[in-house]
Amino acid sequence: MNGNVWVYDVECYSNFFSLVALDFKGENYVKYVIHESRDDSAELLSWLDLRPIMVGFNNLEFDGQIIEFFWRAAGSVTAEKIHEFMQTLPIVTGNKFSLPFGEWDMSFKQIDLFKLNHYDNSMTSLKWLEFSTRWPKLQDMPIAHNAEVTKAKIEDVLKYNTNDVDFTHNFLMRCLSMIELRSELKAKFSQPRIMNMSDSSMGSYIFEHILTKDYAMNKRELKKGTKHKEIHGRDILLDYIYFETPELQNVVETFKNRVYTDIRNKGITDESYEQLVLAHDMVYVFGSGGLHACWRAGEFLSDEDHIIMSVDVKSYYPNLAISNNFYPTHINNSFCKIYKQIYEERQMYPKGSALNYAYKIALNAVYGKSNNEHS
Repeated sequence: MNGNVWVYDVECYSNFFSLVALDFKGENYVKYVIHESRDDSAELLSWLDLRPIMVGFNNLEFDGQIIEFFWRAAGSVTAEKIHEFMQTLPIVTGNKFSLPFGEWDMSFKQIDLFKLNHYDNSMTSLKWLEFSTRWPKLQDMPIAHNAEVTKAKIEDVLKYNTNDVDFTHNFLMRCLSMIELRSELKAKFSQPRIMNMSDSSMGSYIFEHILTKDYAMNKRELKKGTKHKEIHGRDILLDYIYFETPELQNVVETFKNRVYTDIRNKGITDESYEQLVLAHDMVYVFGSGGLHACWRAGEFLSDEDHIIMSVDVKSYYPNLAISNNFYPTHINNSFCKIYKQIYEERQMYPKGSALNYAYKIALNAVYGKSNNEHS
């Protein structure tokens, strides 16, 4: 990341606006205020004219929106006008589809640590991160959000604003490998929006990119999905599954007799399933999410006749689809060709490298989103 990267945060009250930013090296701050007692609009406009790359937390939906509003108004807005604009944002209205400026429409490059960590899935706040990482200076807002800021209270708000910037800068340092990965993929796929994608979104984008570019598939057709009213277990179990143990044969019969029904029009669902089986002196737990088993606790030693092995299956679920030719009906078996292509391409990059990880999440994200009607 170059020297024009700044970590920033804004505060908005009905009569007050502030922006505090810290450079990537963590050495220099800039602090701007718009208030009846102080107007740094011209200075803020000059700083923005230098085109900083702006790093924040939930900035795509909040801070960046306000900066874009200020920039497009050429700085000729009051704190009151900025506050009025803030009231139209989804964070206030609750309407996530009412975002005034899309990421692709913004005048400044924004890196959103909230988005790329997928915290929008759990709505993790900056304060919760400060608490959970034991940030030494956990602060509450010095003034109620619906109060007016007096001249005497400006410094208190700026200290609060600066503390949030300091933590966001600290958090950025923890996320550098994630940002480097996205920078590499952004260049490879010529897609700037990758910078703020979560791992799963980035993985499914890679797969979608190959489908639409290399196989000339229509993105709208891909989104249609394949609908099923019900799925019978006996129709989807593979013929080569066979057990000699009666207890495990019983498990196969249980799966054969199950019917999965689309009861909510949101994909195949079923009541939670669990079956415990004792076989070969070990308890196997079969459930809706898979199989778990663990040998009883003890001390195990290798000797001349016995070795202790740890075995893993590389890309287990993706390889089930690749090897057995599983694919969504609306895509056809090109799906498996691409799946295999991504799997083989992953092998070209050393384990631990950015691109090896990127192709790994591409493989896993496709499986993970296979029952998501919006994917």
